Amino acid sequence: MSHADVLALLEAPHVGVLSTIDAGGFPHSVGIYYVPVTAGEGLELQMWVYGKSQKAVNAEREPRASLLVEAGTPYQDLRGVLVRGSCRIERDYDTVVDLGKRVYERYFEARLGIPLSEGPIANIERQSRKRVALVLSAERFASWDHGRGPSTGGGP
Repeated sequence: MSHADVLALLEAPHVGVLSTIDAGGFPHSVGIYYVPVTAGEGLELQMWVYGKSQKAVNAEREPRASLLVEAGTPYQDLRGVLVRGSCRIERDYDTVVDLGKRVYERYFEARLGIPLSEGPIANIERQSRKRVALVLSAERFASWDHGRGPSTGGGP
């Protein structure tokens, strides 16, 4: 996929699979909402997580992580991006609240039909006291788009 195709896929509100490394050296993979942030040529994927969650504990101990985002069914339409990089944890309350708002707007507002200003903000502010912003700085990408390949059989 082109760089523009990768960014377009990441811009859509898909669920990602975040993989961190646990204390035993094994992958710890969980479904997660994320917010992509581009700055020049750089890309960060920001996630609103509980500060005591296993993924946050893992990232603090070992910052290497990846985020997998896939879309499409059936198989011949499958496309995806694997982003690998280093995580950092942001604990600043205002930063965490801001990310919580962006997650709500990206994943919940249209589905629920409740604007952020009509109530959810209080819950986001309350939850943000226990949450952190887990930020994956993209260093490497792998991408695929089965719809662009030569196979039309619909399977592997």
